[in-house]
Amino acid sequence: MNLDKQKEKQRLELQMKWCEQKDYFLEKINEKLEEMRFIAVYALEEDLSASERQELNDQLNYLKREVDMLQSQMQPIIH
Repeated sequence: MNLDKQKEKQRLELQMKWCEQKDYFLEKINEKLEEMRFIAVYALEEDLSASERQELNDQLNYLKREVDMLQSQMQPIIH
């Protein structure tokens, strides 16, 4: 295999790895968003006390921070 083909193969392998990592993070983000949706629907359908609403809001804020952290890990690192 000549040098150009080797470099192209390496580039494509890196892109594949990058795509696999993005897919992993997107799946994790989707899981968090589904959990947030479940909490929101539950809160809408139930008659909750103020403390219960606050607990659900705390859970939503925690999940949002997790989503933000996952999104930040998806950003490419430029060398």
